[in-house]
Amino acid sequence: MSKHKPKVLLEPMYRPMERLFIPAGRMAVEAEADLVVAGASFAGCAAALGAARRGARVVVVEPRTAPGYEAGALYRPWMDAAALDRPPALLKPWIGAASRRVELGRRIALHPDRMKRGLEDVLLAAGVRLLYASQPVGIVREGGRLAGLVVAGKGGRRAVLGRAVADATEWGLVARLAGERFEQRWRLPARIRASRTIEFTECDPGRLRDGPEGGWREGYLGPGHRLLEAWIDVGLPSADLDGLMAAEIGARRSTIALVERLKAEMPGLRKAAFTHASYELGMASPWVLARGARVHANLAVLSSAAEPGETAGRGWLDPLAAARTGEAAAAALAVPA
Repeated sequence: MSKHKPKVLLEPMYRPMERLFIPAGRMAVEAEADLVVAGASFAGCAAALGAARRGARVVVVEPRTAPGYEAGALYRPWMDAAALDRPPALLKPWIGAASRRVELGRRIALHPDRMKRGLEDVLLAAGVRLLYASQPVGIVREGGRLAGLVVAGKGGRRAVLGRAVADATEWGLVARLAGERFEQRWRLPARIRASRTIEFTECDPGRLRDGPEGGWREGYLGPGHRLLEAWIDVGLPSADLDGLMAAEIGARRSTIALVERLKAEMPGLRKAAFTHASYELGMASPWVLARGARVHANLAVLSSAAEPGETAGRGWLDPLAAARTGEAAAAALAVPA
């Protein structure tokens, strides 16, 4: 790293406010790396692994306490069977022990805990450092160049310095903090489609049918364990934390109403138990990178925030597709000398 003291720039996660400058040397440095990855999604983890296996020092910063956002927080623990037949490097060491073939061999069902441990093990074995419960809240600049992140957690705020940054946060948070130009995907307020997984046990699978509410997936516990990939219309009043909370509150009410209706109308659920719903909503980023020149050449965006279009983002919900995207990004991501 350069001997020059970097400038630390903080700004709130969502609302534009006056920026706060902290003099160099006033903030603890948690880690220094060649690549800092914000977000332990499958895309972020695959990019981290690929860079580490190319000799880079890599730190992954994740606000949650486990990797694998797509199959964990979104609770989408299923993949195409190609994950077993042609697994990306991120999956290859553990996917066989953490899954089983379902739906006539076309898909695999993932065991969530084994999946999380598998992701951690392969990253740690490659020398990747994992920082959980660490929310990106600012950036570090050095000579006008992106030089790392400021993260906040139980231990306060600290800097994670890096030569390059990969933003795998769902809403392109780091890229927005870094000053990249964004446009809103939708004209808000709007009603959008969001994914929520709803879990049932003790189902009669022969009497379940896909419908407008979504499609059924066989779970990891056996034939009676079913996951509904539900698509729910939610109101998103604004592209900020308040808007996200309003969407989540509305989605929770819609989820319970949907469960009650399905239990009453679908014979295969008459004796089933509703056991769980995904912790978070799956939806495209309301922010999308604007076309044109980028501000930072050493910043890659690995989320739906980089994909324009009204219906973009569903591909980023697929763990296998996300892992392959991150793997390709690792090969293309330059880590400056």
